[in-house]
Amino acid sequence: MAKLERVNGRGYHARLQFATQLNDTPLKDLAYLGGWNDPRTVLACYQRPDEGTQRRALEARRKLKASGLE
Repeated sequence: MAKLERVNGRGYHARLQFATQLNDTPLKDLAYLGGWNDPRTVLACYQRPDEGTQRRALEARRKLKASGLE
């Protein structure tokens, strides 16, 4: 677990925001940074879908030319 200073008043909602803001971070690293022992907890309880991330993923996908699909 990352040795970060605890900030009072930072509970569930702060962790929810933290996990969602860093959703491009590899899950194992995110769990370590956030102090979660099990990365599945991040997925099940804290990380939420993000429209901006989804749009960037769709824009970054490569086009398939050989099959005629685009």
